[in-house]
Amino acid sequence: MIDETYSAVKNDFITALRIIYREGLSDAFAHLSARSDGSEMLFMPRKSPALVQKDELFFVDFDKPVPQSSLHQAIYKARGDVKAVFHFHSPAVVLLSVVGQTIRPMPTTARSSNKACALPRHGASRIARACGRNGQTAG
Repeated sequence: MIDETYSAVKNDFITALRIIYREGLSDAFAHLSARSDGSEMLFMPRKSPALVQKDELFFVDFDKPVPQSSLHQAIYKARGDVKAVFHFHSPAVVLLSVVGQTIRPMPTTARSSNKACALPRHGASRIARACGRNGQTAG
């Protein structure tokens, strides 16, 4: 990736993180990545989306184990058309886990909207396979 493109992608990445924070999707536990050319992704450190700085972003090869990146790597490997992955732990769910409360499991199916695929946590490879092409849920 050439320097100008790299800088623009990093700026967009930081903007996306700030939107995630300001919209209340996640205050501390969010993981965003963006596919680069080839077999690597731009990734963020383990910190609040409100605090990540442009110079802290780094590239990760799809095959290198990095904490919190396995879901992202599996999706990029399975789906060549995916350009970015975002997963988060909402404040409400984090609160329930901290206070030791549980909620009744509710069967869900993959949901998709505008080429996005959202699934319950079942393991990175299984989630990647379950996300169908062009935002459609795989059968």
